[in-house]
Amino acid sequence: MIIWPVPLTEDKYSRCYSNLILRAQNRELDKTIYIEKHHIIPRSFGGNNSNSNLVKLTAKEHYVAHALLWKMKFLPEHHSKMSYALRIMMFGTGTKKQLRNYKCHSRLYQSVRVEFSQNHSKNMIGENNPFFGKTHSSEVIEKIKRTKEETGNYGNRFKPGHQLSKESIKKISIANTGRTWDKMFSSEELLIRKQQRSEETRIRNTGQIFSAERRQKISEKAKGRPSHNKGIKGVVKQSPETVAKRLATMKARGVTSHNKVTKICEHCGKEVKANVYSRFHGVKCKMFNKL
Repeated sequence: MIIWPVPLTEDKYSRCYSNLILRAQNRELDKTIYIEKHHIIPRSFGGNNSNSNLVKLTAKEHYVAHALLWKMKFLPEHHSKMSYALRIMMFGTGTKKQLRNYKCHSRLYQSVRVEFSQNHSKNMIGENNPFFGKTHSSEVIEKIKRTKEETGNYGNRFKPGHQLSKESIKKISIANTGRTWDKMFSSEELLIRKQQRSEETRIRNTGQIFSAERRQKISEKAKGRPSHNKGIKGVVKQSPETVAKRLATMKARGVTSHNKVTKICEHCGKEVKANVYSRFHGVKCKMFNKL
């Protein structure tokens, strides 16, 4: 049984949603089947990223789950959030990694679009609009138009190969200088955000939360181990096999320093240092080229 943190009137849609989640929790899917993770209690309702609040659904089931959440009888302020969520599920956010190919009938499409438009207009009226009371000068408008034509940046999508100028990079650096969590949030909210970030990182990297006993073992193993590049030469964190493989590669190429080892990226064709390749090329370079 799902315990909702927000008021809900039980009806056939809420029962269908509960049955869908219960069935998904009590089954084992074939590893070859494409799945998507779904928050049982939506994050906008206070749901977290813990394993108890996540369930594996097929793409079709994930779409149906959000359609049911939209049909369920929540209060207007909570229903509008489900309207937003269903719209993103159907149409994506605009970026390539969020593009959707779900199909829906015309009545559902019209209902979602009309309701989203009404809610969005209501939420952006007056002081709720971040641009309330502000206007662009004619010089700024011309500069925005010129920048869009040069970069092709229409909705955070740049032309392939576009690079920010040194002036733009410097402006971004100055704007972000001093922007720390301590200055942006109160102490109570800061603690909550740090705990959420820590939990999300563990789930994203391992798919599970380590037990206290396992964390203790990792901590004891790491005690007394010097960190890399802290004034101690010859101490590295790699395993003996990794070190031997790296030294063999350096010897085969006739170099004595890892900074001189170069590698050619198979996606952009550039010859870069080995440490630079692992940070910016390979799979990452392929992903950036698609954007």
